Amino acid sequence: MTVENCASRCVSSHEGASRPHRPRVNSSKRPQHLIRGQQHQPGNHWKSRKRDQQQQAHQQQYIFVSNTCDTELEEEYTPDPYYDAGNNNQIDILNLNHLKEKELRSVHIPVSAYPKSLIQWPVDGSTKNKRISEVKKQVKLLGNLIKMTVGGAAHAEAVSDDKTPTNPPPFSGHVDMSRIPVHDLAHSADEATMAKWKDIEGQMKLGKIKEAKQMIRDSDWSIGSPAREDLWRELCRHHSREKDFDDQYYWDTVKQIYGSTELSECMVQLPAFIDANHKVSHSLSPRGVTVCERIISLISFNHPAITYAPALYGLTSLLLHYMEEVDAYYCISALVGGSQSKFLSQTKIAYEAQWRAAMILGKKHIRGAFSTLTKFGVPQEQIEEAFQNWMWWILSALPLTHTVRVIDCYLFEGSKVLLRIALAIFHVFVKTLTHDSSMVASLPSRGLHETLYHFCQNIQITPQKLLKTAFGIRGFSKSEITKVVLQTEMFLKSQRTLGGAGGGTGQMNPPETPSLHRSVSLEGLPTSETQSNIQMMSHTLTIKEVSCLMPVLGN
Repeated sequence: MTVENCASRCVSSHEGASRPHRPRVNSSKRPQHLIRGQQHQPGNHWKSRKRDQQQQAHQQQYIFVSNTCDTELEEEYTPDPYYDAGNNNQIDILNLNHLKEKELRSVHIPVSAYPKSLIQWPVDGSTKNKRISEVKKQVKLLGNLIKMTVGGAAHAEAVSDDKTPTNPPPFSGHVDMSRIPVHDLAHSADEATMAKWKDIEGQMKLGKIKEAKQMIRDSDWSIGSPAREDLWRELCRHHSREKDFDDQYYWDTVKQIYGSTELSECMVQLPAFIDANHKVSHSLSPRGVTVCERIISLISFNHPAITYAPALYGLTSLLLHYMEEVDAYYCISALVGGSQSKFLSQTKIAYEAQWRAAMILGKKHIRGAFSTLTKFGVPQEQIEEAFQNWMWWILSALPLTHTVRVIDCYLFEGSKVLLRIALAIFHVFVKTLTHDSSMVASLPSRGLHETLYHFCQNIQITPQKLLKTAFGIRGFSKSEITKVVLQTEMFLKSQRTLGGAGGGTGQMNPPETPSLHRSVSLEGLPTSETQSNIQMMSHTLTIKEVSCLMPVLGN
């Protein structure tokens, strides 16, 4: 078909018009009668020819070339000068910066040319809205990761100015982000549908405690989940008598003890109830560690009845990962101010009663694990030594991803969660031991305690699987836990009072432990065991008033 015929087809519908219709074709293939009609305008002809040459060169350089006006465009592949076929068919994307924007559109870059990403992009088969939501969330995460990477100078500057650095939410400025593995910060694809604090609070207001408890157990929040920014603080506020966390009271107490609120001027001294061998700081920065110890010193000042609470250090450091100093203090005060058996043991007898109760309950509910260890030749003394450190399986040995999920449930349900987790760890450990000959071979040289601790550090099951195993132990009720702990504590007190020696390791006859001596709290204040005697001796002064007078009388 000739160009004239083509042009006549294009203007056939405009024959009666006052001026001819200009066909929509490329200028390089314009109808000859229109070109001849413009030859008397030499300026326009020169500009048109130059424009035609530029467009023809552009079309030949890239992909599309038009042949005739009534045929479809045909694709013609042009070798890419920026494609490096000698380097595993990959392109160096850093060498494309010199290209113009239009040229970059024509360059084909394979996926293999890009570096491996830390982002978990949505898988195929998901809905469009879900993919868009996931991409937005992951891009936001990437932005936070970039801030963590390039924010070192700002972090150092803030520390030098005695100010708290800023970290991306939900983490507080007390966290050293370089100590948290980057892959642990990635969110799950289903996290957008998980429960938030408002959902849990709504169930609690309706009196549906079981439903709220199940929400926390089922929500597999990641370590960097925004839900945890408010969750821990509000759960502790729920247990606290003080619903208003007053900043002024806290800083007044700090100034009263140390003379200044500046952290660099506070010479913090840890109280005697902290075990120096178990100062677990997790991912806190050096400044965060100092803040943690200052909080504990204030807890000791305001709660003189505490004589032994080694887990307090690890719990305080965990809380500081997701809240500021004042909030962490009030949260710990809420845990300490509640009943001793619900959240935290505060005496040596209560601490020993808990680990002995854990071993007694384990022999009842996971008896197969104990019999398996006996078959492997593990003596009873090593089992007792391992259970003496049951708290550190959770607060020290487990990865932070697992520990924070345990604390989610612990802050709502109490210490029974920790006992369940300890038995679940012991059960999974023995089950793994039966299938790992190298672990069995290392038992005689390492001992059960060290082998179990190493297993927790390298645990292979997910946090959610660990929780499912712990809450799957049947017949393990709160009333039974309370009963066994109280019976064991009463027995230990009777042994201490009478000075008798128990034999064996049965439920009602635990062996005497030489470490059961009275511990002195900070500044020699009375313990919870002597408070009843003080009350009987004085009918005019309260325990708190006597506690304030004792240091003055001692001087």
